[in-house]
Amino acid sequence: MTIVIIIIVIIFLYWSLVPARPKQHNLNDIINQTQKNEGKFSNVYLDYEFSQTFGKTYYVSKSPNDLRDKKVFSGTENECENYVFQHNP
Repeated sequence: MTIVIIIIVIIFLYWSLVPARPKQHNLNDIINQTQKNEGKFSNVYLDYEFSQTFGKTYYVSKSPNDLRDKKVFSGTENECENYVFQHNP
């Protein structure tokens, strides 16, 4: 029984001491980092008028089209487009 416990402890120590592999960047990460470096930022707004009729409708812009529109997300242009794609019906 003590041998099993020793083996489990050794395995646990090995997994905790071995450094993790660095994350490999995918194309989305590279695009986001490039846009951050270039200063291409946008906002996502919840459209007030369309939301009254069609349900929640989001759009990407640097400034709101209507003063009643609510800013819900801010990030790079690519991140904002992904947000709108995921949240629009």
